[in-house]
Amino acid sequence: MVPFFVAMTISQRLGFWAFIWPVLYGLHAVLIMAGVPIRLTAVQLEILNMIVPVFGYGLVAIVFGHLYSRYALRRLKALVRAGFDPDAPEDPQEE
Repeated sequence: MVPFFVAMTISQRLGFWAFIWPVLYGLHAVLIMAGVPIRLTAVQLEILNMIVPVFGYGLVAIVFGHLYSRYALRRLKALVRAGFDPDAPEDPQEE
């Protein structure tokens, strides 16, 4: 699934934060292979062994991406309010 998530992130141009999803999913798989007891063994809860890694980690990536976009927008607004002029020369001596 990790190569599929990476290919989906790249092909859909989801952005840098979307790579959190395959990283968390791969880390989950490595931990299971290492013998860490993170699986649910109750018969009624076994479906969560698939749902949590796939949808839960996807939700984490979406939330991180959303929070980062809100942070970037706030920073951009502050920069504009401070009087940033992209056409201004870098060296004030040039004027």
